[in-house]
Amino acid sequence: MRSGTSVRRALRGVWPPHRPKITVPPGAGIGLPAGLIPDIAVQIVREFNPVRIVLFGSRARGDARPDSDVDLFVEMETRLDRFERSAAVGAIFDHRPWALDIVVYTPQETKRAIRNAGFLIDAIESEGRTLYARK
Repeated sequence: MRSGTSVRRALRGVWPPHRPKITVPPGAGIGLPAGLIPDIAVQIVREFNPVRIVLFGSRARGDARPDSDVDLFVEMETRLDRFERSAAVGAIFDHRPWALDIVVYTPQETKRAIRNAGFLIDAIESEGRTLYARK
């Protein structure tokens, strides 16, 4: 397994010099500090330059409770395996008092999962709310 620094270096892209526009559905932040979900997305954009970030699960559907976790799908180019890339993205939020589940796919894996009608990607694509999409 690679060190945290080498994993970040392998994933890091060219992040925007400005704060990217992040759109969060109403009610998604219930029980969380104000602005937390957009802040999470901005940190991911700045560290990893993803293709897109999608909020899914109860916070995207609008039926979240104050203790619901934040489910994020991150699509980005990387050569790391699924475990390493999810761990690298999650590592920037190590000391958090809120639950966060991160799923990271490459664009090729996303296309393949959509073609094969994978359960997780179907849920992400049908109920997910795009927080960020690279232009």
